Amino acid sequence: MADSTRSAHKSAANATDIISSRLKNLRESNNEVHKISDSAQENFIFLDDIQTNSKRCDLFTLEFPIFALSKKTNLEPVLSERLIVSPNPMYGQPNMYDKETLIYVCSKLIQAQNNGVLLGNKVRITGYDFLKFTGKKFNGNNYAKLKESLNRISSTHISFVKNGKITRTQGYTLFWFDMKEDGSKSTIELTLHESLITALRENKALKLDSHYLELAPLERRLYEVVLKHCGKQAHWSIGLESLQDKIGSTQTLRHFKADLMKIIKEDSLNSYHVGFDKLRGIVSFRPKQHHTNSSK
Repeated sequence: MADSTRSAHKSAANATDIISSRLKNLRESNNEVHKISDSAQENFIFLDDIQTNSKRCDLFTLEFPIFALSKKTNLEPVLSERLIVSPNPMYGQPNMYDKETLIYVCSKLIQAQNNGVLLGNKVRITGYDFLKFTGKKFNGNNYAKLKESLNRISSTHISFVKNGKITRTQGYTLFWFDMKEDGSKSTIELTLHESLITALRENKALKLDSHYLELAPLERRLYEVVLKHCGKQAHWSIGLESLQDKIGSTQTLRHFKADLMKIIKEDSLNSYHVGFDKLRGIVSFRPKQHHTNSSK
């Protein structure tokens, strides 16, 4: 018992040290200038020119809870089993609605690659095309929300943890951006992190359900996890607590279970049926109909 107590205290201390170290590194990197070579700056892909209605997402953010389920501002680092998500104190952690920006970029770039375009890590987009892609109204409020989303995503650092130690000390962001505004028109230049653009070049992305953007944040995240792990299988199951960790829910287990039971009752997860074995605490999923998960 004494050894178990000492081990628990040691694990808690290690987690605290990791978060403290990550916060220190984040403060030091707030003014970091990301250097881009002159030749690379000329190689932008203009996403407005790429036509697609399909929604796609990279495998990494399907697997890990980078984006918060709540719109409420979270300024604290989020520690999960394999990584730490460290929000910038000025903007907070990006949420599931902010993720629409990433989905837009992934969708357009995968389509561009299918069209024969050689993918680079620099893209140009307009607020107009993003709002059109996501079905939002063209107004000043939505343009402002887009900028807020870009700020949250580009300033949030991701660090991997292995055996209680951060493996990438400085962490990294999914992308950086520069916005040029001219009245109601905005042109945005994005520089994608190498890991993200490499994943897209290798087609490490999955096609999302056409009704994905109609889902609430918890439903979106639940769908992402199931899409990633169920794939073409006829069935997939996971323990309730493990599912909560994968989803990134900060609720108590009781409240998370209550929200999950509501989704099960309403059968609102589009492509999947969800079941729950109360005796074993196991959540199960099966496709509603045959569908292929592909980046093509």
